[in-house]
Formats: sequence, structure tokens, C-alpha cells
Amino acid sequence: MADDDGARTEAQHHARRQLFTPSSLDRQPVTTRSRADRLRADYSRFYRAESAPLTGFLIMAFGASVEDAWDAAQTAFTSAWVKWATLSDNRMARKAWLRTTATRAYWRLSPDRTHRSHHDVPDHPDTGLMPDDVVALANSTTDARLVLDTLPPTQRLHLTWHLDGYTNAEIAAQTGKNEAAVRKNISRALTTLSLRLKAVSHDQ
Repeated sequence: MADDDGARTEAQHHARRQLFTPSSLDRQPVTTRSRADRLRADYSRFYRAESAPLTGFLIMAFGASVEDAWDAAQTAFTSAWVKWATLSDNRMARKAWLRTTATRAYWRLSPDRTHRSHHDVPDHPDTGLMPDDVVALANSTTDARLVLDTLPPTQRLHLTWHLDGYTNAEIAAQTGKNEAAVRKNISRALTTLSLRLKAVSHDQ
């Protein structure tokens, strides 16, 4: 009987030692507190990295004022925190959700705004201007915002998504347009901006 008790005690000690080895601790269930801490830290990093770009997205896509863009961005981030545990871990997917939510918030916060209407512009040959070139040109002149304001709204919106690194297919899914229309709008917008920004830069 004593041998049985000794064997049982030794087995219990062994099981206890195994339970608290580093590898076994890694396999322990994540507590609600530690998971919440990780979610909060993840959200904080995302907020610090994306709050300014999101505000810039609204300014570039819609010509929003800095104040309106910031308000809409903060509204979107508030919604993101509520849903953070269920949002995709993919960064581009998170950014896309955030931009769509901020866009809705922007128009909801400014119900008196109306989308500008423009006649279709004719096709232009592609000049080969790259997105980075557009950004560089835009940053080099105080007239860049006025030039952006001359673009039809859909072209401006698609170009902004494009500059944020999204593919034509992803932009089509986010904006409800077909991929061919997105491609054409981006090409037209890049060509128009190329010609107008270069003209502005030449005049300065």
C-alpha cells in the first residue's frame, strides 16, 4: 500500500512539473484578461499608425475639411473598437473596412453635402505616371487640392483607394463598381493630374 501511495505521489509531482514547464504554459487557455489586453494593444498600434492616413484619405477622396475628416475618422475608429475582436486580422482588410466606415460617417455627419456631378470626360492616353509621382507632385504645390477638386468624384475616390495600395478588384468590391470601370477611372485621373500638376509646377 505504501508503495502505491509513493508511486501515486511521484506521479502527481511529475504531472505538476509538466503542467508548469514553459512549453505547457504556452498551451494553457488564454484568460479573458490577457486576451483583452492583447486586443487593446493591437488596436492602439493600429490607431497610431492609421489615424492620420485615414484623415488624409477623406481629405483627398472627398475634399473634406481637416476638421470634418478628423471627426469622421474618429467615429470610424470608435466603431472599429466595438467590433475589433471580430474584424479580420489582415491589415489591408482592416484598413478597407475603416475607410468604408469613415466614408459613411463623413456623409452622415454632413447631411447637407451633395456629390458633385460631372459629365464623363473623354479617354486620354496613359502617360505612365505612377502613384508615387502623383503624391510627389501634389506635395510640391499648394495648388494640389484645387487640382484634385477638378476631378470627377468617382475618379477621385478610385484614385485615392489606388494610392492606398488596393487592387482594382478590391476597389471595385469596396465602391460597388465593376473592375473595368475602376481601371478606366484611375487611368483618367492619373492622366488628368499628370497634365494639370505639371502645368502648375511649370508656372511656379
